Amino acid sequence: MKRKLSVRRNLNKAEMMPRTATIHRKTNETDIKVRLNLDGYGKARIATGIRFFDHMLELVARHGASIWM
Repeated sequence: MKRKLSVRRNLNKAEMMPRTATIHRKTNETDIKVRLNLDGYGKARIATGIRFFDHMLELVARHGASIWM
């Protein structure tokens, strides 16, 4: 059985739909802002107040996408 493969043409950045999300949640106890870019460059700016959690989120950003918290 032969399968037909469809070939997608290479899209430049201007033609691609951005894969980003921004969320801001504020309660009486917390104020959380998150911006996620799945097509980022691995840069992060994270300050949760918990150093180990900051470290883990920085690893996600470095190896997966860009994130700001």
